[in-house]
Amino acid sequence: EEFLIESVSKEGTSGVEGDGMLVALDTNPGPELIREGWIRDLVRNVQELRKQSELELTDRISLHLQTEDEDLMRAIEEHSDYIQSEALATIVQKQPGKGKSLDLDLDGHGIKVTLETV
Repeated sequence: EEFLIESVSKEGTSGVEGDGMLVALDTNPGPELIREGWIRDLVRNVQELRKQSELELTDRISLHLQTEDEDLMRAIEEHSDYIQSEALATIVQKQPGKGKSLDLDLDGHGIKVTLETV
């Protein structure tokens, strides 16, 4: 006469139940979300480099991004407006001159970042 209903999340999902409702989320990020994560990590590192360079919040910079990784290049191209907006930067293709450089590993994808003041 009595029974218990118990919800169990399948692999790759996470769920929560309350007030008679059940919400399940897919916890496997897709390739777009993974690339976005790389870019957010890149911007965070650029901001740290700006801080180490003792730049003012409003100082504009040129950003040189060098990588042989095609997936990372694709992510940079997809999110170039975000990078430039968040870092107050212009991404330039020419060879970097004098500036602060940083070699990064973004989830196994290598990139050299060089920051120059404008």
